[in-house]
Amino acid sequence: MLSTEIEVLKLVLEAIEDAEKPIVESAQDICDQHKKRRVLLDQIHGESGDFKKSTLQVKVRQRKNSEKFYITWVSHEYSPIKKINRHWGKEIPPTKKGYTEKQLSKNCEDGHAKINWETEMQLAPLRESLEVLHSSRVSLKKQICKLSKTLFTVPAEEENHDQ
Repeated sequence: MLSTEIEVLKLVLEAIEDAEKPIVESAQDICDQHKKRRVLLDQIHGESGDFKKSTLQVKVRQRKNSEKFYITWVSHEYSPIKKINRHWGKEIPPTKKGYTEKQLSKNCEDGHAKINWETEMQLAPLRESLEVLHSSRVSLKKQICKLSKTLFTVPAEEENHDQ
């Protein structure tokens, strides 16, 4: 009985992982489009000396230990960490409400603020979906682990009652 429940939960877990893939791909496409728009804007305004290139980028990352996907904004302004690796940037943490227009515009030039906010409006629902899927996956894994322990401990208890 418990083994069939575990198998069903594993199938649901696989379905959740399959549901994450198109969301991550869609987020990555939006990030790539944002980068192209940002680079194009930098090239257009590059002739004027007073316009600074954009240092704010959006990234899709996966943490290896939790297998959770994050969509984050990263600032690549010069900081002491750039001395270690010039490709590293400072991740901008979201507020409790998520990323705000004020927060993103504070970390970029005026010309890029509109593009950044448009991109964020596309990414916000995807970020929320990934969060819900991750929490579902975590609770399913806990439930599978709990049922597995129950399945393996039940025969041992029955032997003790027979004696």
